[in-house]
Amino acid sequence: PPPPAPHGPPRPPPAGAGPPDARVLLVLYLAIAPGRRGGGVGRRLVTTALDDWRALDPLVVVGEVEHPAHHTGSEAHGDPVARLRFYARLGARVLALPYFQPGDGPGGERVPALLLVSFPRGPHAAEDDVPAAPLRAFLAENLRESEGTLADDAATRRLLDAAGGDRVRLVDP
Repeated sequence: PPPPAPHGPPRPPPAGAGPPDARVLLVLYLAIAPGRRGGGVGRRLVTTALDDWRALDPLVVVGEVEHPAHHTGSEAHGDPVARLRFYARLGARVLALPYFQPGDGPGGERVPALLLVSFPRGPHAAEDDVPAAPLRAFLAENLRESEGTLADDAATRRLLDAAGGDRVRLVDP
C-alpha cells in the first residue's frame, strides 16, 4: 500500500491487483451505475486511480474488456463498444493476446473472447508494446490464483505463448 498521507489517515490501497514481483496491475470490476453513465464520473474515477497506480511504478496497468464482436451489451453491464471507446479516450490500447477471463475457482467457467487493454504509463505516453516477461508472469499467476492451478490446455498455452517473446504488441482498439 502507499505510504500514509502527510496529514490525515493512511490512504487505502489502489483498487487494482497483481503479483507484486510482476509489477502488473489489473483494474478490477470498474463500473458506473446505469443511470450515471456518460456524466464524467467514470473518467474522473479512472484518471484518479491511474495516477495512484502510476505512483506505485508498475510496468503495466491492464484492464479486461469484452470483445465487442463476441459480447453484447446490456443496461445492467454496459456496452462493450462504449467501454472500449471510453478506455481508448484514456489512451488504452489492446494487447495482441488471445485473452480470456480466468474461471472463478477450480473448475470455474472461463469467459472467452475478452480483450486485455494496457493503460499508458503516463498521461501523455504513447507506447507500441509492453515487456512480455512480467506480463507473462502476471497472466500465469492470475490463472493460478483464480483457478487454483495453471492448466495445461490449448487456450492457456496460446495465451502464454503470445506473451513468450521480448515484447507484446499494442494495437488500437
